[in-house]
Amino acid sequence: LRASTGDNSTNFIGSAIVAGRYQDFDILAGMSERRLGDYYPGTEGNIGNIRVNNQTGRYEQFIDHLKQNKITDTNYEMPSYLGKIGWNIDESQRLQLSYLKNETATPNASALKDIHDPNNYSSYYLGWTRTGFSNIDAQNLALDYHFKPENQSLWDLNSKLYYVDTKDYTDTFATNTLGTNGYWAKTRLQTYGLQLENTSKWSLSDVSQLGLNYGLDIFYDKGTSDSNREIMKGTTPSGNRLMSSLFTNLAWDYNDWLKLQGGVRYDRYRLRGATGFEITSF
Repeated sequence: LRASTGDNSTNFIGSAIVAGRYQDFDILAGMSERRLGDYYPGTEGNIGNIRVNNQTGRYEQFIDHLKQNKITDTNYEMPSYLGKIGWNIDESQRLQLSYLKNETATPNASALKDIHDPNNYSSYYLGWTRTGFSNIDAQNLALDYHFKPENQSLWDLNSKLYYVDTKDYTDTFATNTLGTNGYWAKTRLQTYGLQLENTSKWSLSDVSQLGLNYGLDIFYDKGTSDSNREIMKGTTPSGNRLMSSLFTNLAWDYNDWLKLQGGVRYDRYRLRGATGFEITSF
């Protein structure tokens, strides 16, 4: 169990974890949370002309204002959850199921810009405005299997089946005076994957050994999106991607001072989707 807080808007950082074992089974559960607010950038050093136009004649005034005020809309909250269940089937085999979830809620800020006084437009300072808000949810589910019999060197097998689901819901606020150009957008990326790898070793003599590592890696991505603004559907279109790989690596070791190795890898990549939009004004 751990919890902390601090200055400069470090509101809370904490985590808790518990684990146990019974005979051939073990379990682990944990959670953490971060709550950070808008922070002060600090008063020492220079921001630099790349961020602040030095031709206005108000460089020092703008710089001082940035240093003395918080950087707005940098706050976020991020809880995370972790769970694992393991089973030692026998001395040579282990099966493990794991789950990880992460949630993030954060505002979106504009680029550094002029912030004008609504009562006196000629009076302004440099800062940021909130342009929207995002909620991101990511989940990961995996099943791992390990096989390594004792007193043999042909099998050291690791395999994994996994699924990842990432969702993003973003509200973009209106910028026109009528408040009509705001919109929401949803994106989702689902990944299905398989990893398989084995290492075999042969003893050629008392001082030399041959090792062969080989396997495959396959994953499939499926992306979908939706929005109440047609142009955003074309900007972030739906589609899918398939990536598959085969690999092998051969290594020869001699007397712990010489090692020769070579490998081959084959990758196949396929991407499908369609995008495009047509507008008369933006």
